[in-house]
Amino acid sequence: MNDLTDDYPSLSRPAPGFVSAFRTRHGLTQEELGRVVARSRTTVSSWETGGTAPDLAAQRLLMS
Repeated sequence: MNDLTDDYPSLSRPAPGFVSAFRTRHGLTQEELGRVVARSRTTVSSWETGGTAPDLAAQRLLMS
């Protein structure tokens, strides 16, 4: 059986650079974006460096 993300790539990690591009496009610091999505600055940094990916709740907030 295929993993659900094989059939629906939008459910997998955002494209590399998405969080950083989103943040800079909106003129936010990592700390400010962290407050918007209720996560820490270090979490936002980890998303931007590819260490981790935003969870679905954070992705929804970024897409809204």
